[in-house]
Amino acid sequence: MGDDDADGGLGDDLDSSVPLSWWRIFTVLFAYALFFTDIPRSGFGYNNMPYPTVAPSLYQLFGPFNYTVTKLASPDGTPTRAAYGNGPTGAPATASVWAYKFDTTSVGLRAVMTHFAPSQWPPCLHYAIACDDAVLSPPTVFAMLDGFVDVVQSRGPSLLRVQYMYNDQLHHAMSIGAFMEKEWRSVSSRLYNASTIANLCQPYQGGLPLFCHLTSTFMHNRLRGTNLAAMIQTRAAQVVLRPTQTLDIALVESIGDVRYFSGGLVNVRYLDYDVVTVTRVQTCNVTCHTESIEDYRFEGGLVTTNTPAWFKTLRLLRLLGQTYNVVRTLSLFFGCYYARYDRSLSCRLNLYRASQAILRIPAQVVIYGSWVPVAMFAIAHWIDAPMLYFYATRGWDSILGKLNMKFWDVVTLLTCHMRNVWVMNLVAKAMLLNYEQQHAARQSRNLPGVRGYLLALVSLVSVGYDVRVPYLRNTHILATSRIPPGVYFGLARHVVGAPQDLGYFVHHGLVLLPWVSYGGLWIDIKSLVVSGSVIYVLLRTRLRHPLWEKTTVPIAALVYSNSLFFSTCWYGGLVDLLGPTKMRFATAPLRSEIQVAAHQVVSFKLMNIAWMTDPIHFLHVAWNQPLVFVYEDLDSRRVFCHPLALRAMAKSKGRSKREFILLDVMPLAEMPWHKQVCCE
Repeated sequence: MGDDDADGGLGDDLDSSVPLSWWRIFTVLFAYALFFTDIPRSGFGYNNMPYPTVAPSLYQLFGPFNYTVTKLASPDGTPTRAAYGNGPTGAPATASVWAYKFDTTSVGLRAVMTHFAPSQWPPCLHYAIACDDAVLSPPTVFAMLDGFVDVVQSRGPSLLRVQYMYNDQLHHAMSIGAFMEKEWRSVSSRLYNASTIANLCQPYQGGLPLFCHLTSTFMHNRLRGTNLAAMIQTRAAQVVLRPTQTLDIALVESIGDVRYFSGGLVNVRYLDYDVVTVTRVQTCNVTCHTESIEDYRFEGGLVTTNTPAWFKTLRLLRLLGQTYNVVRTLSLFFGCYYARYDRSLSCRLNLYRASQAILRIPAQVVIYGSWVPVAMFAIAHWIDAPMLYFYATRGWDSILGKLNMKFWDVVTLLTCHMRNVWVMNLVAKAMLLNYEQQHAARQSRNLPGVRGYLLALVSLVSVGYDVRVPYLRNTHILATSRIPPGVYFGLARHVVGAPQDLGYFVHHGLVLLPWVSYGGLWIDIKSLVVSGSVIYVLLRTRLRHPLWEKTTVPIAALVYSNSLFFSTCWYGGLVDLLGPTKMRFATAPLRSEIQVAAHQVVSFKLMNIAWMTDPIHFLHVAWNQPLVFVYEDLDSRRVFCHPLALRAMAKSKGRSKREFILLDVMPLAEMPWHKQVCCE
């Protein structure tokens, strides 16, 4: 500090000591824009679930959908002459490999064939080899479905337990061994004809489908108020048969076990179901031959959650956190305004000068500086993270693998997913707290902090690990076992899932429950570690310390404040390092010692403004009334303010206490603002 610093404030040396470019202005304003619009873009939480309500706490995740996968006809019953139909049902012109190999509705079909007749279907559909094309030829599909009906007819009613892979996201691909994503399903198969289908759900018919007992669950407005059994019967009744023709309906019901999603406080349970009907019309004279065959499917998903019950808590946490941030930013602006206030200038010019100052304070230090909003947002994320990620990942579900995401769905996905940046910042503060305790005796002014915008970049990259990648889809059947048919087993599986994967922690405690699917914070841990490692490798080519940088802070920040305020470093942010060359004042060598000193003095003033205007720190200073010491340097005749007593102050400067004289001692809060910010 020079003589001007005795008067205090941020003078005209701000422009020359801390350069300001358009690139920095843009990044700071963009960061604040995202900061203040976080709640408007994503909301406080789930007050009302974005799904139709089936029952209290039970919601229809998707569907029920009903659609034709393929419809083929062969007048003479020869598979080689089969052709895809284009009737009123809107059957597609081709049958995709996806529908019979990758789609979850194909698991039931493949499970029956894998268990009873594994050699009848093409080996590529059993993941033995890769398929040559993305579509299946009409003769191939005709023979497949015709053979499937024959198998169901010969084996009679059956109930299978099926374990299969379920991979279609990047974080699935990162799992290995026992931690790979596996699921269980109950698959039942039965054959009906034109007469027995009319009694599909009658009590005297043995081995009733599960949907006959859960009609309200498997029914929704999309089925026009008709339950699933009635719709199957209606479709069968619409088939017109000649006297020599017979109707066979192979019905495959496939219901996934309940999946529990952990990693937070809210409870999220999910199951999906599908029913496949393969309708075959045969003409029988001396022998029977198949004239037409149709694959028609129903599918849907259900989710049970208590997320809305947490809405008031989530709203309180996020509202308080956002309110604190708004107040904190306004107080920062007023702090800059009064630090640069000049009564000889107009109000507009003073506002302009304040804006220049606030744009020179790294936005990431302001956003992630205080414990209060960081802790509130991190706790809120911990509470609803399972539902958040469940909604994000299941938002990609659609019929036969087609992506169904709108622009604003993607915006919401990015906004909600990047809330894990608060958790990362909380971890960074905990690490800095440990560093502070280890180095307290040394009173080090060089505090390590995460590079600016690095956490946001890691969070953004981690979003990709939850995005569905059709190329990764894998529903390979791992095991099948036949059990005695019975409705009670199916009902039990509808209520509670069976053990599936190993090594997943349940959020009720550190207990290994293998039927718990990791989600929430567990997905954060895996995706953030991977994305952080990728970014570390990329930055390591340019930086010695890619993840952190030390910030030299004023002693006042260490004595009066909490050093954790600088858990994000002041210098060396990614914006400075990756932006235009003229931006790199923080790391580029300065041309003279005078410039170094001027730059540091102004930076210390900006740091003091940053921490002093934090509401918690401001109230802490006002309540505790810490003392500040005013000294004069006998060599340079410079007057300065310092938080330490004479002996400690001189020791911190590496000089003798005889070289200074104490002029005054006063409470920091009673000192004029423009002098407070100049405290060393």
